[in-house]
Amino acid sequence: SPDGGPWSDGVPLVTQCPTPADHNFTYTFSGINGAPAGTYWYHSHVGRQRMNGAEGKLIIMQRTNSNRFDVDLPENSLFLQEWYPDNKDHIPCSLLVNGKGKQSEYCPISDTSIENYDYEDFISKYKGGKPVEFQKTPNPDYFKISKTNYEVFNITEPGKRYRFRIIGGIGDDVPIRVSIEGHKFSVIATDAVDVESHDNIDAVWVAAGERYDIVINTTATPQPEPYKINVYHKKSVNSGATITLCSLAWLKYSTQAVDDTVMADCKAMENKTFNRVLNPVPNNFSDWGTTEYIYPVNLTAKDQANTLHELLNTQYITIPVDQNDTGYMFNNFTMSFPDDYSKIPFLFQSPSNKTKRCGVRCGRNWNSNENRWNSTCKMLPEKCGADAYPKKRCACQHVIQQPWIDSSDYKYWFEIILINNQTKGGIAHPIHHHGGWFNILGMGQFNHPIYRNTIMQMDKNCKKKKECLPRNYK
Repeated sequence: SPDGGPWSDGVPLVTQCPTPADHNFTYTFSGINGAPAGTYWYHSHVGRQRMNGAEGKLIIMQRTNSNRFDVDLPENSLFLQEWYPDNKDHIPCSLLVNGKGKQSEYCPISDTSIENYDYEDFISKYKGGKPVEFQKTPNPDYFKISKTNYEVFNITEPGKRYRFRIIGGIGDDVPIRVSIEGHKFSVIATDAVDVESHDNIDAVWVAAGERYDIVINTTATPQPEPYKINVYHKKSVNSGATITLCSLAWLKYSTQAVDDTVMADCKAMENKTFNRVLNPVPNNFSDWGTTEYIYPVNLTAKDQANTLHELLNTQYITIPVDQNDTGYMFNNFTMSFPDDYSKIPFLFQSPSNKTKRCGVRCGRNWNSNENRWNSTCKMLPEKCGADAYPKKRCACQHVIQQPWIDSSDYKYWFEIILINNQTKGGIAHPIHHHGGWFNILGMGQFNHPIYRNTIMQMDKNCKKKKECLPRNYK
C-alpha cells in the first residue's frame, strides 16, 4: 500500500479477502514497507491450512557484510513444525524440520478410561491449555520402511562462524527446544530485529511465530560422526498428562557421513541439562530472574528507539479462557470469523458498519504546558456496553483505535500490557503483530493469581501515579 500499511497481511475479511480456489494473489515488497533484512515467514489464515502445510520461510538477505558472522546462507534455516497423523490437527505425533522427519515410536492419544469421557471436550480443553490426561500408544508405522530422512546442514568451512535461522512455524501450543551436540551459539537477532549478542548459549526454545537468528562457532577439528541437532517438545500440565515429541537434524562436516538408520531419542533429549537457555517456557517461578535463562525482555535491540517513554496511553489486556472452554478472549471480547460480514473487509468499509464494533477509541489533545500530544480513551459503545469491559464473553469486532499523529521521528507510542491470569495449564497464547514491530519493555511472573485490576493498581502505585511497573527504555 502507498503508506506501507498492512492491508494485505492476510487476515480474512478483516483487512483482506481470502483468495478463492483456482485464483491467485500477488504480494509485492518494496522499501516503503520498512521491512529490514532478516528472518520472516508466511502462512495461511484460513481454517487449519497453516497446520496442514500452507506456510514457509521468507528470508531477506543482507546486502552488506557483517562482522558478526562469516557464513550466511538462506538454506541454513530450521523451519520447525509439529506433525499430525491426519488433517484434523488434534494431537501431534512428531516434529518436522524443513518438512523432514521420521515417525515417532509412540503417539499420544486421549485417555478414554476417564469417567464421562467425551472426545470433543478433551480436544477443547487440550487446545485451551487445560489439564487433560493422555495415553501413549505404539505407533504402527514406526518400524515400517520410510523414505523420509532428517534434514542435513553442511559445514563446508570448518572453524568459521555460521549464521543459522530458527523459525517457529508451529501451529498450536507446541513450544520446541533446539540444541546442537558439541556446539554452543550466540543469538544476534529475533523476529528480524538485530539484538546485542548473548553468547555461550546451549539451547533455545521457540514458540509459534517466533524467530531467532543464531551464530554457531563451528570447530576446525570435528569428530568422526556428524553432530545431532536435537529438536524436542514436552508439555506437562498436570500429573500423568504429558506429551513428549522429538526429532533430529544433522550438522555435518565434509569429513562426516550421516547414518540414516539413527532415530531421534526423546528420552535422551529429556535428560539433557544446559547451562544457558534462551527464551525458556516461563512455567517455573523459581527460574525467573536467574542468569541461566535469557528471556525476551533481556534482549536489547541494536537500533534503539529513543522516545519509547513518550506514551500516548496504556492498554491493559487480560487473556482469559471463557468458562465453557470455547476459546481465548481479550478482556472478555472475542472475535469470531467474520463470515456474516460484507465482502469488503470490515476495517476497509466506507462508510463502516460499526454496529458490531467493540473495544476502545483513543483520541488526542494538545498539552501546551508540556508541549506534546496527550491521549484519552473511551469504550466503543456499539456492541458490548460503553461503561466498562464486559463481565462475560462478548462476540464483536474488537478494535483498539489509536489516534493518527504525523510524526516523522516516530516520537509517540502506545503500550499494551498483556496479562496471563491462567492459574492452571501452560502459556495463554502466542501474540504477534501484523505489519510492524513492537518493543518489549518489561516482563514479570508471580507466584500467586493476578488480575487486570491487580496489574493496573501496581502500575499506579508510585510517586508519579503512572508507569510504575518496571520498564526498560534502554
